Amino acid sequence: MEDADPAPPLTILVSSVRLKGEGGPSSNWHIVGIIRNDGTEIYGGIDIAATFFDTNGYRHRVADVECACRLLVPGATCPFSLEIFAGDFVKYKLHPEGTPVQYRQPLSLKTSRVNVSNDGIGNVHITGVVRNEYTVAVQQVLISGELIDANGQVVNLNSTALLGDLEAGAEASFNLRIEYEPYATYRLTAVGIQK
Repeated sequence: MEDADPAPPLTILVSSVRLKGEGGPSSNWHIVGIIRNDGTEIYGGIDIAATFFDTNGYRHRVADVECACRLLVPGATCPFSLEIFAGDFVKYKLHPEGTPVQYRQPLSLKTSRVNVSNDGIGNVHITGVVRNEYTVAVQQVLISGELIDANGQVVNLNSTALLGDLEAGAEASFNLRIEYEPYATYRLTAVGIQK
């Protein structure tokens, strides 16, 4: 049967599926992975439609997938994370979403003076400065952080956006909070859109 909602050329790779909590109604399934652009165009509006199926075959949609990128150039990857209450789910389906864009090239930005600390209440804080070394202003600056375990798998992630534009040569401070999961290292990326 032909897919009524064909996916763009984006591939989803799941690296971790864990049950958080003690079981019961307060527990959540936590799924982490990456989405990759296998196409030849830049894709925007990156998102993942997550559907869970329970033991009776009923479908439950999840809308709060945390995807750390707005745009994906060909060959690029972007981490994602989602949580859903434990329920009695027996399987799930992840469907990539995005549309080709012909405008607005994403630009990688440099971070410096990075400091990583635990706040003692279950969060990792990554602070630092992001700098625009281009000769044009950038907008929609997004700083994304990933916690990575000893096996190289992403265990949790989050992102934060800067308000306003970042002019050519300018820099701005950021404070990124990621819910703590045991990790060995971290990865930090910063991207803006040419204004």
